[in-house]
Amino acid sequence: MGYGYSPEFVIEMERIVRTLASGRVKTIILRNGFDNVCRACPHQDDECSPAHLGSRGNAAQEFDRRTLRALKLKLGHPYPLPEINARIAALTPEQFHEICKGCEWQLLGACAKGHAALRKSMA
Repeated sequence: MGYGYSPEFVIEMERIVRTLASGRVKTIILRNGFDNVCRACPHQDDECSPAHLGSRGNAAQEFDRRTLRALKLKLGHPYPLPEINARIAALTPEQFHEICKGCEWQLLGACAKGHAALRKSMA
């Protein structure tokens, strides 16, 4: 179920998802590099340096850049979580797909299902 991630990472990711869904988080600040999601990642090494991850690290940075552009977000700026969710929900499925183009997880469909559910809940 972890798709190459450690059990600790899966548990931490589930905790983060539950926390975001709980309504307790009001504001998100996007950062470049190591963040809360990365904390338990078994692939982290010197903040996921491209030297460690090679093309995988570069690809992750490209996905981040595409996301920032598509959602018109800036690093280091605090955003209310409902605003970020609204921006994500406003993306068409095609726009969402374009951000993730080339991601190994895209084939699993979990992200697209999550995007569809968010769009439906915000309608």
